[in-house]
Amino acid sequence: GKDGSSNTDDDNDAESFGYRTVFAFKSSKTKPAKPTGGHWDVTTNVVAYPVGWSTGDNLEKPVWMSNATFDHEGIVQDWTDPFEVSGSDGKDGDDG
Repeated sequence: GKDGSSNTDDDNDAESFGYRTVFAFKSSKTKPAKPTGGHWDVTTNVVAYPVGWSTGDNLEKPVWMSNATFDHEGIVQDWTDPFEVSGSDGKDGDDG
């Protein structure tokens, strides 16, 4: 519990669950709109990403990122304005 005693169902308040910052990624040739929605299930620790956004695995460049902070009731810090996290391809080097 909060005071060091054993946990009981009465301890399941916002302080017990805490917060989670979620990072979402999207592939888009142009800057996408700020994501909306999403959900964090504190019991299973599973995130439902906003439509069109994901964990970022296997995305084609350019890749954009946004993040939001959740608690057990929903979003407590709205999604940030997306920003590009993938650099453009560089120039080929000289042959050796």
